[in-house]
Amino acid sequence: MPEESRDSPNVSNVARGFSPDNTKKSPNTLRKCSVKRADFKNLLEEWKREEREPSDVWNESHVSGRIREEKPTWSYEETVREALSGCRALLDLATGDGEWLHRLKDFFPPRTAATGDYHPHLRMARERLEPLGVEIVESRDHIL
Repeated sequence: MPEESRDSPNVSNVARGFSPDNTKKSPNTLRKCSVKRADFKNLLEEWKREEREPSDVWNESHVSGRIREEKPTWSYEETVREALSGCRALLDLATGDGEWLHRLKDFFPPRTAATGDYHPHLRMARERLEPLGVEIVESRDHIL
């Protein structure tokens, strides 16, 4: 089977850095490469196998060395810390296990609360944040 043309919407073009509709180069292109249909099928099967594996919260060690990402030029954490200056209250929706919110502990306003709906995460968030005076509220489907 001949390789598809560069102008047709396919995996090879996306891997080469074109957007799925082939209108422009994707800004997050890591490198130019060509993915053959058989290779993509094998990769897709591998992803499906991994998806079925049990996950340990946010442990991403199983993909260590396989993910590349560009860091932004600005810091979200610094932006939040600046925004907290002078605040009287903070509400963190869907806090997860509270790890990220915990990093802001020195900047907590007088009233700080967090929500979550996943019991394993809520337990960890409570252990991590309640000793700091953070109220953890269980919310169902992010409905308060």
